[in-house]
This record gives sequence, C-alpha cells and structure tokens, in this order.
Amino acid sequence: QGESQKALQAWQSISREDNKSLFAQAQFNNGLIYIQQGDSQKALKAWQSISHEDDCQQFAYAQFNIGVYYEEQGNSQRALEAWQNIAREDDIKTFAQAQFYIGLNYEELGDSKTALKAWKSITREDDAKHFAKSNLNIGMYYHKQNDTQNAFETWQSISREDDSETFANAQFNIGLKYDEQGDTQKALEAWQNI
Repeated sequence: QGESQKALQAWQSISREDNKSLFAQAQFNNGLIYIQQGDSQKALKAWQSISHEDDCQQFAYAQFNIGVYYEEQGNSQRALEAWQNIAREDDIKTFAQAQFYIGLNYEELGDSKTALKAWKSITREDDAKHFAKSNLNIGMYYHKQNDTQNAFETWQSISREDDSETFANAQFNIGLKYDEQGDTQKALEAWQNI
C-alpha cells in the first residue's frame, strides 16, 4: 500500500509537457494502481487522459482497459467505442484482443456480420491465440448456417501451436460434424488429435 502511494505520487508529478510518452506510461500505471485499490473511477479517468498523440501503444492499452471496464459495467456500446479506437499499428496484440472482444459483443447483440468482420481481421501473425479463438467462432457461425465446408476449413486452420485448448475444441467440432455425416472413421481421427 505504501509503495503504491509513493508510485502514484511519483507518476502524478509527470506532466504531458515534460514528456508525452512518459506521461502516458505514468497515467496507465496510475490506472492499474487505482484498480488494485478498488477505485475504478480514478482508473478510468487516468486511462482516458492518455491521447493517441502521447504514445500510441499506451493509448491502445488504455483503450482496451476502458473497454473492459465498460463491458464489466454492462455498457457494450461504450466498450465497443473504446476497442474500436485501437489500430493494428498501435499495438498488434492489443488490436487482436480488441477485435476478438468486438466480435463477441456484436455476436451477443445479434449482429453476426459485424462480428465476422472483426474476427476475420485478426491474423495469426497478430496474435495466434486470438486468431484461433476467432476462427473457432467463425467456424461455429458457418456451422449454424449449415455451411459445413467453410466450417471445416475454418476449424482446420487452427493449429495446436496457436492455442492447444482452442485446437482441441476445433477438433472436437470437426469430429462431431463427421459423426453427424455418418463418417465414424474421420470423426475418430479428429477426436484422436485432441
């Protein structure tokens, strides 16, 4: 607690005029400490004070956390607005995470087309784990549309190296689809990959 207060005081003494990037880092860190202290309003204020011009990476981190805050408050619209502020150029992994959550929110709102657009914007190079999770969801979309070929192709694009748990879920789904089609041998092959 005492160390946190000292850190807060030190970081609060950094102004944008001193150094924009350092200011952004300090504000982001202040937000994390406020969260640890249970003061989400102060955290939100600290993160909202970071502009893209200060430091694009810290801006991306802050916008992601702002989105998570609003999502936890049940305010999907504000969460989406924050996540949509994050560009791939700001921070690749944070962009991928934001696009994944954008997709989940639009899917929950019943807008599958926009969800697909967000999920499809994530590449393996951006973030393998969120690429895999997005493709699992894209495959489920195709499955619900009775588009078995695209569902298979999408699920098969997920590798164990991307994310082992998501790979296992994809292989399970592939096995189920083969089993539904009466191809027990292929179903067993997919399930043995797990």
